[in-house]
Amino acid sequence: MENKHIIIFDGECGFCNKVVLFIAKKDVENKFLFVSSLSKRGEEILNSLELEIVASKSLILIKEYKYFVKGKAIKKIIEAIKISVIIRFVLGIIPNQQLNLVYSIFSSFRKKIERNNHCHIPSKDIINKFIL
Repeated sequence: MENKHIIIFDGECGFCNKVVLFIAKKDVENKFLFVSSLSKRGEEILNSLELEIVASKSLILIKEYKYFVKGKAIKKIIEAIKISVIIRFVLGIIPNQQLNLVYSIFSSFRKKIERNNHCHIPSKDIINKFIL
């Protein structure tokens, strides 16, 4: 796990799972590892950083012994993956406070967006990016 950044996500949220799979596919340099906040390892990481409260409503990025939540986490992730220049630009000009507000509003109804009951089975390359 050395030199890897860890993304902690809500493993119960279908939308969150799709976002994580999208990030994993775009992470061609294998910079990220992923762990559900509901898994044993996820809980251990959250407890060690005292982030249990934050985890229920936020994506968390752990990078170089620092952690980022909500909008700042999204910006850091987008900087590291292969994604549209337009998306990078738009996220880059939105102040963190406004992005966090939008993130908080969105997170309150995110589980209602994706109610699909079937799971996409990722490739072995993608599965290897998950901390079990």
